[in-house]
Amino acid sequence: MKKAVGILLALVLGSAIGFFGVFLSVFSDGAVKERIVTVGVILLIYIALGVVLGLIWPILKWLEGLLLGLPGALLLFYYMLKDFNILYVPYLLLIIILPALASNLASKARNKPDKA
Repeated sequence: MKKAVGILLALVLGSAIGFFGVFLSVFSDGAVKERIVTVGVILLIYIALGVVLGLIWPILKWLEGLLLGLPGALLLFYYMLKDFNILYVPYLLLIIILPALASNLASKARNKPDKA
């Protein structure tokens, strides 16, 4: 049951960030510098939530980070089908990799035995 709650929460948070963050960041018009800052902030949010989920549910390790980034990556991929930009490819990869890496490292840090 505890795993199911963690998975569901990761999907819900990922969907919210995916729609209100990723999709709107590529869909809206703006200067290049504005977009770079927005993408950076969104990636930092993904990392922070990946760390939090990794600390709360260390048993899921990288899976919750992957589920956190998956909805945003799917929305970005859907947008790329209509309006392709080569810079969206690294953005898509970072959306998948960074939260998974952050949750995995946080779960390892929590499970690490203290040496005293």
